Amino acid sequence: LREAVRVVLHRSRLQQKLVGTGTMLAVSLPEDEAQRRVAPYGDLISVAAVNSPTAITLAGEEEALGRLQAELQAEQIFAKFLTVRVPYHSARMDLIKDELLSSLAGLEGRPARVPLYLTGKEGLARGPELDAEYWWHNVRDSVRFRAAVDRLADDGYGLFLEIGPHPVLGHSIKECLEAKDVEGRTLPSIRRQEDENARFTMSLAALHNLGVDIAWDRLYPSGETVTLPRYPWRRDRYWTEPEPVRQVRLGELDHPLLGRRLAMTEPTWEVKLDTEALPYLDDHRIQGNALFPAAGYLEMATQAVLAMTGGTEAALADVELRKALFLPEGEVRTVQLSFSSEGAAFTVATVPDGTGDR
Repeated sequence: LREAVRVVLHRSRLQQKLVGTGTMLAVSLPEDEAQRRVAPYGDLISVAAVNSPTAITLAGEEEALGRLQAELQAEQIFAKFLTVRVPYHSARMDLIKDELLSSLAGLEGRPARVPLYLTGKEGLARGPELDAEYWWHNVRDSVRFRAAVDRLADDGYGLFLEIGPHPVLGHSIKECLEAKDVEGRTLPSIRRQEDENARFTMSLAALHNLGVDIAWDRLYPSGETVTLPRYPWRRDRYWTEPEPVRQVRLGELDHPLLGRRLAMTEPTWEVKLDTEALPYLDDHRIQGNALFPAAGYLEMATQAVLAMTGGTEAALADVELRKALFLPEGEVRTVQLSFSSEGAAFTVATVPDGTGDR
């Protein structure tokens, strides 16, 4: 820990001396194209980070970056300045090289206990090679983030937890995995403007659900785990629901034009007609207005007879159409068909307000 703090302290202290000497520009370019674009600018612009196949960060002198930004935007290529005042990972870092090397002289890395994928250079670290020279290159050279993620994916890793005050690399990780046609998942440790404990716990729960072993003894150092009581799954059904209510809940209809049968002394069906639910009704128009067709009444009566008899045929006679049923756009007409068992007659009436309109 002492040596880790030493690295963080001197890197930050020395880079802070370069505030105001440059800035950084995020661009959407492949690495090869980014290198080609910055080549004419020499040491004024450097490729600072390669985060994904199309996410590159440039660093250097602000005026030069401004000229390059204008060129890219003219070609409708994404290019946005970052809110930093230090040109990290650029030629400007050469100004602090000697003092950084002397400040970190004698640094000895311990053997790594877990695989350590480097971004200061490509490859895995054993540990001892993380000396002052490595940390200088880590400050000066391009961040090889994409190369590290690609190697992780090649080695079978697909679950990533980003540890930091706010997730900034999750999108780049997804782009790297997608480029290799590998499925993966990224999670944040905490997130800006969110409750830290809640966010941390949610990510921990997500890791647990994905099969990661959790060190519960670190979260709850006292007490012991117990088995949850089993739930007695009962298969008995006690759903009490009248048949008409069930039909309404499930949206069941005897027929689209006939609707649903009501609990009446004489056979009666009710349906709500509108041109949005039954668009073909809008095709039958008189003087520009949608009019319920005569065939519709006959179909309703036929379906009522079939429903009552269980047969396959029905005969209709003495049909009278006494009043037109218009279907204004955006309005729903409630229509009832009632059957009289005394004379085997049927009547169709609209009931917008319960009074009836035959």
